[in-house]
Amino acid sequence: MYKQKIAVMLFASLTITSAPAFYFGPQGGEAARAYAESIDPVQQVVTEAYQTFLQDRALTTQQIAALQQHKERLFPYIQAGLALTENRLRLTDEQQAYIFQEWGFWLEVARQLKDPRVKPVLLSWLRTAKPIPDPFTLGEVLDSMVQAGDKQQLLETLKHSSEVGAMVLLPILEKKQAISDQQLDSLLSAYPDRPQARAIIGAIGSKQDGQERLQKLYGKKEIPATAKRLIVQELLVKGNGKDSAWLKKIAQQTTDPATEQLIDQELVRNHGDMEAAKRLHDSGMQHGFTIALDGISEKFLAEHFPAGKLAQGIAAYEEIRGFPYFHQQDGEEWLSYQSHGSDFASPQKAINQWLAFIENNPNHPALDDAAYRLARCYQITGNYERALYWFDRARTLGDQDLQYDAYGQFLFVLDVNMKADGLSRLDTAQLPSWSKGWVDYSLAVEYLRERQYSKASSAMQQFIRAYEAKQPDLFAHESGQETLWQSFYPFWSYVKEQQSLAQQAAEQQEQINRAAGAEKAQKQYELAAMISKQPLLYYNHLWRGDRQTFFWLGQIKSMDYQVSLDHYIARFNHLVHAADVFSQIHLQEADELTGAKTLFSQMLMNSKLIDYGEEVSFHATKTVLQQQILQTGEELLKRYPESELADDTLLLIYHYTKDTAKLQQLLERYPQSDKAAEAAKLLKEQPEMADSSRMDLVPVQKLAEQDWQLPANIKKWVEQCKAKPGRYVMRDGDWMYAYMVPQQGKQAYMYLQTNRDRAVFFYEESKLGNFAREKNDGARLVRLPYRFVAHAPVTWEAIGN
Repeated sequence: MYKQKIAVMLFASLTITSAPAFYFGPQGGEAARAYAESIDPVQQVVTEAYQTFLQDRALTTQQIAALQQHKERLFPYIQAGLALTENRLRLTDEQQAYIFQEWGFWLEVARQLKDPRVKPVLLSWLRTAKPIPDPFTLGEVLDSMVQAGDKQQLLETLKHSSEVGAMVLLPILEKKQAISDQQLDSLLSAYPDRPQARAIIGAIGSKQDGQERLQKLYGKKEIPATAKRLIVQELLVKGNGKDSAWLKKIAQQTTDPATEQLIDQELVRNHGDMEAAKRLHDSGMQHGFTIALDGISEKFLAEHFPAGKLAQGIAAYEEIRGFPYFHQQDGEEWLSYQSHGSDFASPQKAINQWLAFIENNPNHPALDDAAYRLARCYQITGNYERALYWFDRARTLGDQDLQYDAYGQFLFVLDVNMKADGLSRLDTAQLPSWSKGWVDYSLAVEYLRERQYSKASSAMQQFIRAYEAKQPDLFAHESGQETLWQSFYPFWSYVKEQQSLAQQAAEQQEQINRAAGAEKAQKQYELAAMISKQPLLYYNHLWRGDRQTFFWLGQIKSMDYQVSLDHYIARFNHLVHAADVFSQIHLQEADELTGAKTLFSQMLMNSKLIDYGEEVSFHATKTVLQQQILQTGEELLKRYPESELADDTLLLIYHYTKDTAKLQQLLERYPQSDKAAEAAKLLKEQPEMADSSRMDLVPVQKLAEQDWQLPANIKKWVEQCKAKPGRYVMRDGDWMYAYMVPQQGKQAYMYLQTNRDRAVFFYEESKLGNFAREKNDGARLVRLPYRFVAHAPVTWEAIGN
């Protein structure tokens, strides 16, 4: 029986069904159970219909008839499904990524059932600031339901609609002839500064005479500058030769820098207009660029006005960073754009340089880049309070094209870089007001990661009491920038579950503290088992499901090895925590059953970590994890040869080694085992290459030759090696350094791979780019934790050999 239990415990946390199942939202008490039993047939109908919809994007005639038959009992859940509330007949939490498909399903159900009672919930989507999962389909379904008598209701909805909501609603009003062209024009005067304005202008611009009408509206005194900018944007999209003359005239006459810059960038980019270029350059450097200056236009301005403030700022930027401003210029390759630069090699010096750049170039489009890199320098040196301040500033300075990176790094500092002691001392007075709640919650999570379970439970309870009623304030600063997934993320539900688990862990830890001997070992096992089944136990839910996305798009995973990421994986990953708690069990005190389960569980934790994801490599290589699996397996076989888990152990060892002797051993020692048939089958098959023989990529940290992190003896070693082209390796304590000096005019490229028997730097030399040639920057120096390569001597091998 315990073999079955351990299998459930170890595999349940990563199991995701391919055919999602629905469940009914909370009803409460015995009534809920009775209702759930009575509605099982309905649940079956819906589940089958949903599976068909996922595959075909449509429902069968029979399914539509079945849904129609149960319409009254289903209706509350159709409403909840269309609203995407937590009370709906919905997907399980593991399947929330299907939220887009689920909403589409409920829309299709509404379309087929044609129940006018759902119109209010559909119209409510037009007024929300949250992203609409599928505006086009929403418009189709609404259009199929709207009747002649709904005109006033639609016009009333338009008064309070969002921008996207108005884009959905206006075509319906026009199709139903519920709004005239004259009324459409008057709407812009009625809502010039409201979210609807852009949709109204778009609707006017799509008319046959729309461009002329927009030009007339632009000339009206009652139309404010914000609406005029929207008109210009629409005309730039829909414009033709005739409009270009009108737009050029507006650019010359307007007193609004934003309008002028919109038009001039278009004239520069598409027409090379030098008059517009001069005006755009001077306006931007005097008022700041109110538009996102695209790279083509920015490079054009810098090249044609080399003595201007823009070009001067670019030169200063390149001098501080040691990397091209236009990162693809002169044949340079794109190298992890935000993470590359020599300013990180001397961050203390760069901090003063970036501060001076920001002061001297108050309107430069690179101001956000400078603030971002300043924040990164503070981050690298461990001054996290200043890093947070400047990451926040980077969201609003310059051309504001680093909002995603800066905002993500703000949370990265709280979640990855900072631990409980730093978070508890953090002064949020200089940070945005919303950050106080973020810090309080992150601190509670860190207590949990430090396994101060009781303290974590109390801190989370206080956080919930202080902030749940103010949920909009916690993420209010993200208005209009949330992803679809984030906007419907059940943040408070997850936090409450996390608090409950923290309390449970605290109680289990208290039982461990009071126990001794075999009882203590059993209690420790139970705690580790609980942890192994909770992948979100140590997760910071401020990410709202977006952490992995940011780690890719925010270039975290394209960065080099980082000590902070190494430590972070150990702090947040439930499998690492579980393996560590299992390892603390004294096998001498545990009974045989608990001892065998403990060792097998350790094997499975490391096996899961191998397949968990690329980020685990920052903490432990697959090679090391495989070694630990094999060592633990051999210990289990030696200590507990009669355990019911011995056959499973031999099979798992075979999985990584493809050593058929392990299969023979299983058949000889455990011929009656439930794994014997599988072992016999595997013996007849041609064995694949062992997992431990495959070469796995190991992350390394690239360093400058005089990097601030290098100890004096390594700097001396580098100086000695750089005089002669070659490849060099040196160990210094817990670090391994590798240095490659290429031939003159060449650039070194290398990467490290390991398996159980080898640790190899694969290398090649390539042509040096112009910018790098000027800096004489062809050599490459890296370091990595020595534990990553301690199992085998490090060698070099040319790529292609």
